[in-house]
Amino acid sequence: MRDVVAREIAGLVQALGLARIAVVAHDIGATVAQPLARHSPDLVSRLVLFDPPYPGIGRRWREPGHAREIWYQIFHTLPWAHELVGANREATRLYLRHFLTHWSGRKGWVTDQELDHWVDAYSQPGALRGGFAYYKAYERVRTTQADAPVETLRVEVPTLVLWGDADAILPVAWADRLPEYFAKLTLKRVPGVGHFMMREAPDLVVDEVRAFLRGAS
Repeated sequence: MRDVVAREIAGLVQALGLARIAVVAHDIGATVAQPLARHSPDLVSRLVLFDPPYPGIGRRWREPGHAREIWYQIFHTLPWAHELVGANREATRLYLRHFLTHWSGRKGWVTDQELDHWVDAYSQPGALRGGFAYYKAYERVRTTQADAPVETLRVEVPTLVLWGDADAILPVAWADRLPEYFAKLTLKRVPGVGHFMMREAPDLVVDEVRAFLRGAS
């Protein structure tokens, strides 16, 4: 699944006539950015990832102590899940509000107005169904990728990883194996920030990304 999307992105970049690109990605986007950088190192000059799922996490996803955080990943694979969450606007709002607040270290950004934008987006026809379908496709490889040899999954391009130390779904302790999978790694822990780093600390993120892409990090 991730490799397919990565190839499509590479094809789009080439069709646009771009010789080199830098890629900035978060969460599921980061799972696509990694194979893109592995398969197309001549295309991707630099990689920036926020709290990235990566193969070194392995089976820690399913450890008993983390099960209470990942229940939604199983729920999303149920054929009626999108109908339940999308039953009405308030159901969608309650569901999204839980994750946006629970996974945030700095929760002040989750205002009523912000929630309205998220609910509007996920209330579009097919939005929830399509998003949940991605989980169904992703589920088959989520924990088994770590069984592959590390050398087949290593990213060689310069990579900056920003990881919030208040992220509940992707604990910063899971960054321990990043050096095995990223040959040219810069890792920075971000204090007090949770999963939605781009919304919780936007100025910090912009400054870090700009500095890294300019070669200053």
